[in-house]
Amino acid sequence: MLWVPWWRVGARLRGLRGGLQAPAESGRRGVVSCIDPSTGLNEEQKEFQKVAFNFAAREMAPNMAEWDQKELFPVDVMRKAAQLGFGGIYVRTDVGGSGLSRLDTSVIFEALATGCTSTTAYISIHNMCAWMIDTFGSEEQRHRFCPPLCTMEKFASYCLTEPGSGSDAASLLTSAKRQGDHYVLSGSKVQACRPRSSPGRSEAVPLLPPQPGPQVREGTFPGVAFISGGGEADIYVVMCRTGGPGPKGISCIVVEKGTPGLSFGKKERKVGWNSQPTRAVIFEDCAVPVANRIGDEGQGFLIAMRGLNGGRINVASCSLGAAYASVILTRDHLKVRKQFGEPLASNQS
Repeated sequence: MLWVPWWRVGARLRGLRGGLQAPAESGRRGVVSCIDPSTGLNEEQKEFQKVAFNFAAREMAPNMAEWDQKELFPVDVMRKAAQLGFGGIYVRTDVGGSGLSRLDTSVIFEALATGCTSTTAYISIHNMCAWMIDTFGSEEQRHRFCPPLCTMEKFASYCLTEPGSGSDAASLLTSAKRQGDHYVLSGSKVQACRPRSSPGRSEAVPLLPPQPGPQVREGTFPGVAFISGGGEADIYVVMCRTGGPGPKGISCIVVEKGTPGLSFGKKERKVGWNSQPTRAVIFEDCAVPVANRIGDEGQGFLIAMRGLNGGRINVASCSLGAAYASVILTRDHLKVRKQFGEPLASNQS
């Protein structure tokens, strides 16, 4: 296997926007990229794509491997992206968003992901949270939360998954009990297993419901974190139970970093996507104003699913961008790597 130092990967990625390339010189056969990501786009969308490709090549690709190796959350670069309108791409313009369509958004995320898929995926989650507040929040909430999210002065995280509720999100247990003009939240947003590690090996073991005791409060669930941006984000869009069982008992509440009773687990070690931190988000008698509830009581599950409907498209777009970058890198490698006196591109079967 040919090992490529991380600082050279960025240099190779800077040329991703070259479009269709001429066949490789010297040899009976050549390699031509058959992928043109601008196919089918209108002129305005091509401009969005061009801006995103250029930003990815200039600001993200040269730093991608270092961010991952050093587990850096690239705040400054994301704020530069927000200056281009990428902090609230499909948020309405009156609160600082770009007001673009879902297709426009997909085009932008696909292009950004060629520079760093991990960072782009977090930006997509941030955008999803901002859209949920913009779409379902009151005018006061929209104007309070969305402007700093669109500039990425503040960052957002989406809190749905719990130890016992992954795909079955309607079974979540994090509770929010109303006490006067506040909700008191108890529970945690974590994955349903925790790591058991030995040298060179990591293994997941089931997370059993904890027993109340001096170190584990009732209603909290220590475990492997599953919240992207946990601990770094300023705004947490939390799905919690304000009513009875099932989806109709779930509400959506915004919890701000620094609220007493809000805490975080340790940053988890991952095999990739290290430019976005992953931690448990834990609520222990966390009092949040009723004014921070997005939508009506019982509307949270609908809000969560509406957010994910677009969020899944966003992440799929990131995956396409990563695939496109991989194809271009492979093509370029085939043109320069020689075996038996010829580039590999000349020896395709």
